[in-house]
Amino acid sequence: MTQEDRAGDPSEASRRTGLRGRARQWWQRQSLGVQGAFFSVFVGVIVTAVTQWLGPYLGHLAQRIAGKEEHGLAVDSDVPDASGWVFAGKAYADLTPPPAQVEDVELESWAQANGGTPITGRRPERA
Repeated sequence: MTQEDRAGDPSEASRRTGLRGRARQWWQRQSLGVQGAFFSVFVGVIVTAVTQWLGPYLGHLAQRIAGKEEHGLAVDSDVPDASGWVFAGKAYADLTPPPAQVEDVELESWAQANGGTPITGRRPERA
């Protein structure tokens, strides 16, 4: 026994048992409404944490299972004289060499070699 321990002090295990017993008694005194509110908040926090962490991955998995993927490509058809290339299913890092290193004279052959599809923003003339 050390000087700090007194003969009448309860041990750590018996102190924890006493705390659990008091907590259990407090919980049993609460109404069903309080218990339901507690569980609602607790479950809400858990669901939010899990969906924030897994949400993007689950969304991607659902798209893969359904057979469709959204790439976030938006084409504005109201731009009068837009032109360029679309590289479906490829990231910038997949293009070799990177577009910044390609000269204007060989841009078309480079884009075709990387699987690009030409786009133009010109609308057909109406009769």
